Amino acid sequence: MKRQALLAAAVAVADLAGLSLGWWWVLPLAGLVVGAAAPVRRPLPALLAATAVASAVSLVWQGGARTLDAADLAGAMALNARGLGWVVVAATLVYTLLLALAGAWIGGAARRLGADVRSGRAARLGPGSGSLDTKEDEHV
Repeated sequence: MKRQALLAAAVAVADLAGLSLGWWWVLPLAGLVVGAAAPVRRPLPALLAATAVASAVSLVWQGGARTLDAADLAGAMALNARGLGWVVVAATLVYTLLLALAGAWIGGAARRLGADVRSGRAARLGPGSGSLDTKEDEHV
C-alpha cells in the first residue's frame, strides 16, 4: 500500500511537471516506465489515479477559473451545442487515462519480452511452436 502511494505521488509529480510544460507525451512515457518496472496489475490503480489527478490539476491550473468556459466554447464549436463543456473535460480526462494505459501496456509487453529473451524462451520460438505463422510454414 505504501509503495502504491509513493508510486502514485511520483507519477502525479512527473505528469504534472510535464503537462505544465505542454508535454502531453509524458503521460504514455510515465505509463511505459511503470508498466516496465512494476509487476503485472498492481500499479494500474495508482497509475490511473495519479494520471487523473495530475491531468485535472493541470487543466484547472492552465485554464484557471475559465476552464469550463473554454471547454464550453470548444464543445459549442465541435458539437454545435452550448453547455457541454463538462463533456469536453470528461473526454480530455478519459483520453489522458487511455494514454497512460497504452504506455503501461507497452511497458508490460517490453518487460515480458525481456524476460523471455533472458530465459532463452524467445530463441526456442519458431515455426511449429505456436507462432502466428505456423500454418503458413506447414504448407510450404
